[in-house]
Amino acid sequence: MRDPNYIILIDCIVAAFVAFDLARVLKTGRARVWLGGTVTREHQPGRYWRYVFGGCAALAFCVAVFSWAILWPESLR
Repeated sequence: MRDPNYIILIDCIVAAFVAFDLARVLKTGRARVWLGGTVTREHQPGRYWRYVFGGCAALAFCVAVFSWAILWPESLR
């Protein structure tokens, strides 16, 4: 496995991207989805909030990976 510092770096980059995207989506009220074009808060609230909650879940996963890499680095070697 890679060095834990490498995993922490990649995890922080992914978390920053997810946080930036989530902030932009919440501010503008529209999200670009992979296969469906653009989803807005007013026209498709179910898909919009699913995108937001998915971003929150991805951010929580990044926090879990970061915590794991900080607390138990020997398990990643």
